[in-house]
Amino acid sequence: MFKWVHIVGALCLYAVPAQAQSADPKAAPSEPVEIFEIGFSDAGLSGAGGERLKAALADAQFVAVGEDHGFAGSPRLAQALATEARVYGPLYHAVEVGPETLKWFRARLASGGLDAIESGLAGKPLAFPFLSNREDAVLADGFDHGNRVWGIDQEFVGGADDIDGRACVTGAG
Repeated sequence: MFKWVHIVGALCLYAVPAQAQSADPKAAPSEPVEIFEIGFSDAGLSGAGGERLKAALADAQFVAVGEDHGFAGSPRLAQALATEARVYGPLYHAVEVGPETLKWFRARLASGGLDAIESGLAGKPLAFPFLSNREDAVLADGFDHGNRVWGIDQEFVGGADDIDGRACVTGAG
């Protein structure tokens, strides 16, 4: 099933230079704002916005998806983008966790998949804010089979225990 959202302005992977706001708040923008519908699912992107994004992926070196943490839409959109971009070569997924958290995540995936992650986080739903939601874990799992997930941030104090029962966290960022 497709989830429809509206993409406003230049979300279609184009860099936009910063501009100062007009002194007159009622002044009209100098260029019209384009609004496109986009659909996304495990199969990829659809709609006019989806077509525009797919066309831009061919020349993209990086794709960054801004998100509201804890909601399913962002990781699902990122997965649809990844589905479309895989034809251009290997992909990597950067996650806001540290290397110890990523080690814990990979060990859980190897030992029991997404259900092992869920059971390891039982009672600690926010231990790893960027991997503990099922949609975030599914997104990372789709990249990790080739070890293509990068933990590029801090460890979280109070994170889940690792496989050996030792505290996973070595420090705070």
